[in-house]
Amino acid sequence: MSNLIIETKMNESEKIRQRKIRHSQIEKKRRERISKCLQRLVELVPKNRESTNNLNLGTFQILSNTIEYLQNIQLELNLNESNRKLRDTDHPMNISNLIIFN
Repeated sequence: MSNLIIETKMNESEKIRQRKIRHSQIEKKRRERISKCLQRLVELVPKNRESTNNLNLGTFQILSNTIEYLQNIQLELNLNESNRKLRDTDHPMNISNLIIFN
C-alpha cells in the first residue's frame, strides 16, 4: 500500500511539474506575440520610429505614442468630414453660396 501512495505522490508531483512547464511555454509565446505587436507599432507610428533612433522605447511609451497618433488621425478625419459637409451643403459659409457684386 505504501508503494501506491508513493507512486501517487510522484504522479501528482509530475503533473504539477508538467503543468508549470506548460504554463511557462504558454506565457513565453504570449510575451513573444506582445513583443511582435509592439515592434509593429514602432514601425507604423512615426513618433515611435523617430524615438527608436535615440533610445529603446518602453511598452508604455510605445502605447502612449500610438494613442496620440491615432487621436490625431481621428481629429483629421473629423475635420475632413466637417469640411466635406460644409462644401456639399447649402451652409451659409459655403463659398459657392456667396454672391459677388462688381
